[in-house]
Amino acid sequence: MRREIDGHTYDTADARVIASHEAGSTHVHRMISLYRTSDGRYFIVEEREIHGVDGALLTPLTETMAREWLENHGRAELAGSLFKNGRIFLTIEVDSGLFRRIAAAAEDAGVSEQAWVLSVITATLDAKRGIATPGALALAPVHRLHPSDV
Repeated sequence: MRREIDGHTYDTADARVIASHEAGSTHVHRMISLYRTSDGRYFIVEEREIHGVDGALLTPLTETMAREWLENHGRAELAGSLFKNGRIFLTIEVDSGLFRRIAAAAEDAGVSEQAWVLSVITATLDAKRGIATPGALALAPVHRLHPSDV
């Protein structure tokens, strides 16, 4: 299912299912799934079958609404791990060569790999908007990497 809502695209084919909840009775069957898009937006899709007639409804959610949906559907532990202290956990995969470079840069800066990566991301995004990042690590100028650099 794909919908354009308020200038954003919500597509079940490109989003990750976080959790699903199934409910029903003799004549009504519902499956509701919470999705997260690659750019961090949440939405639910409610698929219904009522007396043999199918339908679906897509609804965008804020982070708070997504957390509440998880908590209300018995997934409080998952909500806690996704939204710990108002933070969202992002897992990325990097090859070993890039990880070694990140680890070395973090060690040189005297911070963890996570702190170094967050500082680089924040400084890069702020620089694009012309904002100075207080407390950002002093970084070498950013340049495009060639695959042989990794």
